[in-house]
Amino acid sequence: MIRPPPRSTLFPYTTLFRSETGVPLSDSLKTLAAQCKQGDFKLVVEDIYKEVCSGEALSTALARRGKIFPHIVTSLIRASELSGQLALMLDSVSIYLAKERKIVREVKGALA
Repeated sequence: MIRPPPRSTLFPYTTLFRSETGVPLSDSLKTLAAQCKQGDFKLVVEDIYKEVCSGEALSTALARRGKIFPHIVTSLIRASELSGQLALMLDSVSIYLAKERKIVREVKGALA
């Protein structure tokens, strides 16, 4: 069983995952998998890559891993797939996770 990485570690990976204009999603996923250092998360990204390459929607592949990817993230990606705005939404998700990470750190700091 794959242990989900701490949510705070998702931010760097989503930043790498941000889709660049003209780069196919499968290529972005393949590059992301190659750049992942955390063993379990690398396996997750490789599985998502295989599912997307076989025709699965990215949002469906992420939703299967609800313990790793927040529900709001998979919902936003599903909406962006339907509207054709995936690249823009990936940028927004990266920003959202960065803000969430900052807030969590600030709260932990205030409680310490």
